[in-house]
Amino acid sequence: MEGLHNMGFNITFLTCERYVLEKLSALSTREIELIKEMFLAYRHPHLARALGVHDPYGEKQTYAERLKEAKTERLAKLIKVCGILAQTKVYLFYQQPGTP
Repeated sequence: MEGLHNMGFNITFLTCERYVLEKLSALSTREIELIKEMFLAYRHPHLARALGVHDPYGEKQTYAERLKEAKTERLAKLIKVCGILAQTKVYLFYQQPGTP
């Protein structure tokens, strides 16, 4: 998240794929490669699935290959998933009246 923030992304809007696509289109090829390197260093099962790696153990080699080949749209989806993972989660529990 910090790396994306340092590249000019507003962390609040990372879950908006259109926003992410606009930001990615304004970046240079080298900056896109830097984003891919950041994702390569931080591998998460949800990120692997966003790249189409469905192995439950998330083979590192396959993840790296898919990340290297990723086009802008796939990278935007990956950043969106990252934004979702970074959100604070709130869980509400309902208890029926009269139950202990």
